[in-house]
Amino acid sequence: MNIRCCLIDDQPAVMELIEKYILKMPGFEIVAKEHDPLEALRKFESEEIIADLTFMDIDMPKMNGIMLGSKIKHLTTIVYLTAHRNYAPESYENDAIDYIVKPIPFTKFQRCMDKVKAKFEQRESLLVTEPFIFIPGDGREKVRVTKADITHIQGASNYIWVFTIENDYLTYLSMAEMASYLPSKNFVRIHRSYIVNIAQIIKIDANTVYMPRGREIPIAESFKKELTARIRLR
Repeated sequence: MNIRCCLIDDQPAVMELIEKYILKMPGFEIVAKEHDPLEALRKFESEEIIADLTFMDIDMPKMNGIMLGSKIKHLTTIVYLTAHRNYAPESYENDAIDYIVKPIPFTKFQRCMDKVKAKFEQRESLLVTEPFIFIPGDGREKVRVTKADITHIQGASNYIWVFTIENDYLTYLSMAEMASYLPSKNFVRIHRSYIVNIAQIIKIDANTVYMPRGREIPIAESFKKELTARIRLR
């Protein structure tokens, strides 16, 4: 499992320290760093940033970390870094997995990462063993979809298409929300607008993945490395 990390802090020294710590941790990679919380929000909402885990300061100008967390908690798991102990209750309202008070020695950070890794492994295990999901359909109905039957997901503005071997479903979820319901062992993002089921891939060339029902899906340059690694591991 490879956990993608984003860092958001208006203090460069803290960001450099956390970056140094993460580089010592196998299974984690840094995909984004932001000093401006408003810019971070914009990039999360536009999916310029796609991160499984976000380390975030609380006391920041323009927008504090509690407010930012409330807006992106459905897109990423949060770890708060702060000099203030009194924000702990608010942080857990945003489903924060941990709350680290500065200064941050490596031993304290390592304990946090052990907790994060265990949580993600538990979540992945549950996603693998649950054979189906329910996705919102028209009105109040929910449609049951077998995960193994999903060939790929396509993002389209404020909704997504879920393509299966036999049917297509339009649902009002974000790409990040849909990805959180699918096991990363089986599904991989190959483009800002596409997630594919590795088991359903027919063939791959340098820039395209070929799926059932004649679907041809482009591979974005920024996702090629992850796709290649996942294919080699199987």
